[in-house]
Amino acid sequence: FICNFNIIFFKFKMLYFPTIISVLEVLAVTVPVLLTVAFVTIAERKTMASMQRRLGPNAVGCLKWNLTHKRTFHSSCDALSELYCNRKAPVIEFSDDVLFTSTNLLNPSVILSFFKSLKGKGGIYMFRYKKNPKVFYIGRTKDFHKRFKDHLSSNLKDRFHKFANSIGWDQFEFSIIEICDLSIQQDREDFYLQKYLPLLNTIFKSNFSEIQSYDSLYEKLRLRQSKFDSDNKDLYLYVYEYCNNQISTNYLLFSSISASSKEYGIARETISVYLNTYVPYKNLLFLTNKMECFDLAGKLVSDAMQGLNLNHNIAKKIWMYFIESKDTVVKTELESKSAVAKLLGVQHLVITNHLDKLIKGGINGHYIFNHELNDLELEKLIELIT
Repeated sequence: FICNFNIIFFKFKMLYFPTIISVLEVLAVTVPVLLTVAFVTIAERKTMASMQRRLGPNAVGCLKWNLTHKRTFHSSCDALSELYCNRKAPVIEFSDDVLFTSTNLLNPSVILSFFKSLKGKGGIYMFRYKKNPKVFYIGRTKDFHKRFKDHLSSNLKDRFHKFANSIGWDQFEFSIIEICDLSIQQDREDFYLQKYLPLLNTIFKSNFSEIQSYDSLYEKLRLRQSKFDSDNKDLYLYVYEYCNNQISTNYLLFSSISASSKEYGIARETISVYLNTYVPYKNLLFLTNKMECFDLAGKLVSDAMQGLNLNHNIAKKIWMYFIESKDTVVKTELESKSAVAKLLGVQHLVITNHLDKLIKGGINGHYIFNHELNDLELEKLIELIT
């Protein structure tokens, strides 16, 4: 038996063992190569997925590369249901005739053809949601084509742009309601806003707007924000000055609400309430995105302020005095506390603590008041210093 086993083993060793060794050698080479290819493929796909992650209306990837065409992103029906939240006025479908309509907003050739005959013309226009004709936005402009491009490239956080950017601009159609002169555009826009109270417009201008009434300014502002705006505290804030109905192109960037609160001496809760509402607080606009189209943003601010009692938060003028000698008094009139803080290089809270107070030394020798001093008050100030 042992002899037979040795013979069989010898034959197996001579016939099959070299083959097995060859197979193992092949596997030793190919398996690592296949595993390497597999891991490289996974890494490549994850890299591509990261590059295509949607970060905004017109940017993708960790480096925020711009795209040639607008990317579309479709959310659930939650975005639509949020529009109806707290709406008390009836929702009316737009029933007036329109002059022109384009249903393909993302096709460059179609859009160029659509606006060819409208070059340099302005008036009243409308964006309407294709799946629900009761959902639309009405606006006015002096140039239809420019305003159309501004809307699609905007990163504004008002109700209309948040909704459109979340469901995709291909879900809308664009219509020209009226072509009219710039001098009557405000009146014509007000007519349509009063008649329809559009869901996507920031405010409702109407004699019947009492139907859409709330208990306080706080509630009105809160209703203009999304859950993201009010819940997320770790935001980058862009703060713009709004004076004489103009938005300053310069801004201050803060890493959080707390940082801006510390700089301006405004409570965090107050900044959170005004965040992304386009309603200025003491001549300051608090936004989570950098402003790109100042013309469109200016109209949003103008519209947002209508119907709101903002007397208490409008920035008041400040008079600053610097006494060089008994005979030399330098008086400077500034638009707001923020302007004074910026000029003197101090925090907003310092200005508040010294306002209308005869504190010896003042702020680096400067004394600030919310009114212009009369002769008697000026004499008291000079006596304090000398």
